[in-house]
Amino acid sequence: MNKFLPFITILLLTFIGAQNTSYKFDYYDISNGLSQNRAQAVYQAENGYIYVGSQGGLDRFDGYDFKYYSHNPIDSTSIPFGWVSAINEDFNGNLWIGTTQQNIGYLSGDGNWTRIKLKGMESWAKNGRDGRSFWWGFISDIKSFGDKIVISSNGNGLFVLNNGIEKHYTSSNKEENVISEIKIVNNRIFMATRGGMFELNTNDGKFKKTAISTPVYGFSKAADTNKFYVSGDKNIFIYDFKNNSSTDVNINTSKVDRSFRRISLHNNKLWILNESYGI
Repeated sequence: MNKFLPFITILLLTFIGAQNTSYKFDYYDISNGLSQNRAQAVYQAENGYIYVGSQGGLDRFDGYDFKYYSHNPIDSTSIPFGWVSAINEDFNGNLWIGTTQQNIGYLSGDGNWTRIKLKGMESWAKNGRDGRSFWWGFISDIKSFGDKIVISSNGNGLFVLNNGIEKHYTSSNKEENVISEIKIVNNRIFMATRGGMFELNTNDGKFKKTAISTPVYGFSKAADTNKFYVSGDKNIFIYDFKNNSSTDVNINTSKVDRSFRRISLHNNKLWILNESYGI
């Protein structure tokens, strides 16, 4: 399994036309300001800035120029160490990042970084990472949930931070701890895992099974507010979270040519990242 989905260059998409939509791409790489050619995460903040996570740290794009945030081991207010693999922001406007080296932190309005060490990550590494290689456990997603920050990892389950207090949730099934994305809807936390789609029971901390038991890689909103799209390796589902039921979406592509990962609904069209087969 790939650790992450690399972008060779950054492409900014512009929509042209109305009914017959065409697309214009602008390319950015190290020759015009990007710090690294291998990017692993892209996020547009509420203030309009586009943040790009890479092997070298984080780049902020204002539409004209890039600003580079790099790790400095002797400066505690610099960005956390590692290749940035997840980006999001909380309701206070703090920009959170997670790295492939299992570190997290956030950029506050004063321009300084706060680094956070996850105790559950440190103990997991000391105990051998369940027999997996060193790169397992990278931060795969970050979501804001009220005053809480929800963090998923590739192999070490789910973390929830609440006013500095860390809670760590894992399953006895190793495959269910490999989480690629988090979906929060109606104060419920759903997880896309290699063991299927699960919901976190916040009362007992257990992973609750849902109607989708095959490996899941991504989520997207749907037109029906009681449902959302779920991507499996060979299938796309519409999941009804009120009734815990799912329906297969009919896709005119051979299952041999399917390796679905992230998905996104835009202009009533569902965009599907089909690994090794395009979009």
